[in-house]
Order: sequence, then C-alpha cells, then structure tokens
Amino acid sequence: ARRISLTLAYSLMFREICKLMGTTVSLTMRKPLHAETLAQLSDRKAIIDHLRDHTYGLL
Repeated sequence: ARRISLTLAYSLMFREICKLMGTTVSLTMRKPLHAETLAQLSDRKAIIDHLRDHTYGLL
C-alpha cells in the first residue's frame, strides 16, 4: 500500500492498530543492532535484508 499512497499506508496501519486494541500483544526483545554492523553492509538492499532477517529472528 505504501508504494501506492502514503495516506493509504497510514490508514491501513491505523486500522490494524485499532483491531489490536484491548488484546494482548506478544513481543520478543532481540539483541540491539550496532551502527558499525550496518555500515559494513554494501548497499541499501543489503541493509534492508539484514534488518528484515534480524527482525524475524533469522540471524
């Protein structure tokens, strides 16, 4: 949705947050990322891939 319209993306995010109100949300805390680690990555796509893998616990 973000590629189409930022307003649409925010609206969908707000909708998802409203659906979660009053429910229990589980969180997992991971090790912090360091700027040096990201600085070693070659390009923007590599950084995004690294952040995605870190977020989903694949690293």
